[in-house]
Amino acid sequence: MERTTMMDTEQKMPDQTDNKRAENTYTAVFLSPELISAATARQQRNYSELVRRAEDGDLSAQDELGVHCCNGSGGAEQDFKKGFFWFLKAAEQGNITAIYHLAICYEYGYGVQADMRHAASLYEEAAEQEFPPAQCALGLCYELGEGVPEDKKLARELYQQAAENGYAPAQCNLGFFYYQGIAVDENNAEAVRWFTLSAKQDYPRAQFLLGECMECGYGVPKDEAKASALYEAAAERRFAPAQYRIGLRYYYGIGVAPDQKTAVTWFQKAAEQNDPDAQCMLGECYENASGGLDEDREKSRALYEKAAQAGVARAQCDLGYFYYYGITVERDGAQAARWFEKAAAQGHPRGQYYLGLCCETGYGVEKNPQVAAGLYEKAAERAYWPAVCALGLLYETGSGVPEDKDKARALYLQAAEGGYAPAQCNLGFFYFRGIAVEEDDIAAAKWFAASAEQNYPRAQFYMGVCYENGYGVKQSWEQAFAWYSQAAEQDNVMAQCNLGFCYEKGIGTQCDLPLAVSWYRKAAERGDAQAQHNLGYCYKNGFGIERDYEQAVRWYRLAAEQGHPVSQNNLGYCYTHGQGVEQDEALAIAWYKKSAAQDYSQAYVNLGWCYEFGKGVEKNLTEAAAYYQMAAEQGNIVGQNNLGTCFLNGSGVQQDEGRAAALYRQSAEAGYAAAQYNLGYCYALGRGVERNAALAVHWYEKAAAQGDADAQFNLGRCYECGQGVKKSRRLAAAWYTKAAEQSHAPALCNLGECYRFGRGVPRDKAKAVELYRRSAAQGNRVAMFNLGECYEKGTGVPKDKAEALAWYQQSAGHGYEEAKKRVARLTNKPLKWLWGG
Repeated sequence: MERTTMMDTEQKMPDQTDNKRAENTYTAVFLSPELISAATARQQRNYSELVRRAEDGDLSAQDELGVHCCNGSGGAEQDFKKGFFWFLKAAEQGNITAIYHLAICYEYGYGVQADMRHAASLYEEAAEQEFPPAQCALGLCYELGEGVPEDKKLARELYQQAAENGYAPAQCNLGFFYYQGIAVDENNAEAVRWFTLSAKQDYPRAQFLLGECMECGYGVPKDEAKASALYEAAAERRFAPAQYRIGLRYYYGIGVAPDQKTAVTWFQKAAEQNDPDAQCMLGECYENASGGLDEDREKSRALYEKAAQAGVARAQCDLGYFYYYGITVERDGAQAARWFEKAAAQGHPRGQYYLGLCCETGYGVEKNPQVAAGLYEKAAERAYWPAVCALGLLYETGSGVPEDKDKARALYLQAAEGGYAPAQCNLGFFYFRGIAVEEDDIAAAKWFAASAEQNYPRAQFYMGVCYENGYGVKQSWEQAFAWYSQAAEQDNVMAQCNLGFCYEKGIGTQCDLPLAVSWYRKAAERGDAQAQHNLGYCYKNGFGIERDYEQAVRWYRLAAEQGHPVSQNNLGYCYTHGQGVEQDEALAIAWYKKSAAQDYSQAYVNLGWCYEFGKGVEKNLTEAAAYYQMAAEQGNIVGQNNLGTCFLNGSGVQQDEGRAAALYRQSAEAGYAAAQYNLGYCYALGRGVERNAALAVHWYEKAAAQGDADAQFNLGRCYECGQGVKKSRRLAAAWYTKAAEQSHAPALCNLGECYRFGRGVPRDKAKAVELYRRSAAQGNRVAMFNLGECYEKGTGVPKDKAEALAWYQQSAGHGYEEAKKRVARLTNKPLKWLWGG
């Protein structure tokens, strides 16, 4: 939970020191007879004697007996009605202290129905006789407008009268008027003078206020030691605001060494007296397990409720926060907004901020970004950095205010310099993307780092991006991995996805495919489209998890429905080939087109392929070439290669072998194996380029090194025939072997020849037959012919003319001329008759 600091020392705190009646009268409601009539000797302390004297009409005894009855002291049981009775008897005969005490009874309803107007009239009656306590009490009535019309000026005059007569509470109240500029010009020096006079009489509220002046340098030089002594003196007299203030000083280490345990002790003392500020602070200690307390959010909420009901803005905000996030209560936006509104109405910046969030998002109140902006403005005026940042975001997005990136940047800068981590991150992002500033990776990395060091997960993610790519920092896979890890552990979904990628590819860490899948799943389940795509990809290819096309389709679909173009394309591919779903070429086209609408180049390639071969659409070579062209223009290497083939063969475009070779070269130089093979093919045959066997071998080698079986086969042919390289049967057999391992039919056949005749490998006729058979099973007519020869001659198999004839016939059926001759020879029938020629 964000917390504001405990005070702004440049402002006074009337909320803690208002002249509220409960503070003015301190702990004793009724003045002790000793305090009021110190000059009157009271030798009789025996209760029975006191009763006798009162019954005999002694006015002082009647008043004193009333005090004892109300307070339950001096041997009397507490009985407010009896107390009221004796005050009334004495007051009716003009006893000034009894009149004052009778007013208190009417004010608080002690022994009689409460009647503030009557109380005020009695205070006035006593005040007219220059009785200082009554003058002070009447002043308070006029200050608060209770029982009389509010009149701050008259209140000040009454306080002045009582203060000049040495009455400590009045001296304190008059000092407070000067302190806050109430009915007089603000004058801290004069306030201090009156606080000092009152404090010398051990009046705790004056001690507290004088301590505040000493602490903050209001009207006197700052003096932490004296401030502490005054706070402690007031606290010892059980003045709750002083106990609370001492707690704050220990909590934040103001003038003393920080000591949260001691702070909690003082908060508890003040809270026991129902001091609402202390209740609020104690609630925060329970919430955050501060000061040696165990975390107890139920207690926190109970304390917040008490303080909030008493009007403490901070507690109202804290209670709203509990409803906002559903902490120990059901999540309730309306209740949250209600408490935030109460806090905001008192100018509490955090309350204004959270009420702004409610208005911005429509949580608990009607959505209204304009109202949110106004609330953020108010909180921003108090330098509440979350609100400054939130206002910046509204200006960035144009929500509730006109879009203004420059103003957004200025607000982010203000909050960032104030140390607010989200603003530092947002400012870094502006530099990262060049929004309202020149793109500057160094400045971006600086602000991301400042934010990340405060453990802000989004900034940690961007630090990972910076280190991964060397943006504004020295590139480091290990640092990228470390930052992604920190952000991912804090549930940043982008970081979880990227951390999965690090584990998948072994970036900055050991490759760990199951762990990659685990991180992808965390982010995917929280709705991150890229993670959903990556998880689908893992299922499709069996990376770190058992291959499962249906699961692949599920995750591709979730990402695709969020508009993820790669997943839309991949989902189309699944429908094209019936992987994890029933084959549906029309649906495949639909998904390819959704992806292509976002200009995803591979979707253009797949659409081109569908139009080239009539998959899900009517065959249209011109349309196919057009889609390949769109992909190629984006630098898509598959699109470049396929478009090259269109130009080589005049498929959908006018034949242009030179352009075909140029497109193959673009793709080949970018590392696409099929294009490298095709470019080698062009050099081998002189199509679109000058014939050059050495360059043909060069490109075949590049493609072959990537595992391209056609290139491996052709490279074997080059070595076998000495085309572009020195002839080498051993190397020819080696390349045929590589291609054969991929079940390349011509390579299987040629490798069979190598083993049959011992060319570059030890002679092995049985192995030759096995290789021919595997090639023939794929329809290779030369391999069929060779098998026929093996059976005819008994090479690697027993002689079997019938089996030989069968293989010759299969080969001849595939158009192999030499096989036709063998069939004619074995059947003694002329070729013309056999083949209708």
